[in-house]
Amino acid sequence: RPQNNAERLASAERLADLYAGRLMADSDDPVKYQEVLRKIGLLVEKVPQAKTPSLEVMLLQAEYQRVEGLMGKSLDTPGETAARDEAVAILARITPQLDQQQQELQATLDRLSAEVEKLPAGDPRDSKEKQLQRLQPVAGRAAYFAAWCHYYQARALPTSPDASSAITRARDIFRKLLGL
Repeated sequence: RPQNNAERLASAERLADLYAGRLMADSDDPVKYQEVLRKIGLLVEKVPQAKTPSLEVMLLQAEYQRVEGLMGKSLDTPGETAARDEAVAILARITPQLDQQQQELQATLDRLSAEVEKLPAGDPRDSKEKQLQRLQPVAGRAAYFAAWCHYYQARALPTSPDASSAITRARDIFRKLLGL
């Protein structure tokens, strides 16, 4: 059992990551999925600091995986509109959140990089570099899933007035992510 606040927070963050992994594994089972969401909610209620950018991105990634399955059904069966409509509803909710996470994480990475450059070698610099190393994959994951969400928005509703801007946004995010 954790003895101090730092240990309690570290344990809560590890548990949140485990729950998020479970959420992704159970994304095809609505009952299990909702149960894991409930547990994450209870954890965050007890330890609000457990709601880290990493957990938020993982939660959005789990929702994205549901979209991917629904879009697969929709594309395999062109007359299937229920799966597409559910995917579109989820995309409408998670795409702006992923965009926001990606932008906030990138701003944090930029700020940390600037701070690291100003610090001499030593513990403070090492600490900032470790923080950068932890956040870089989270920012990359947020960008990756944001790009795919924009792509699927355009693919789900190709005749929508927003389809062109969604595909352009997807392309721009992928280009930046791949360094093109």
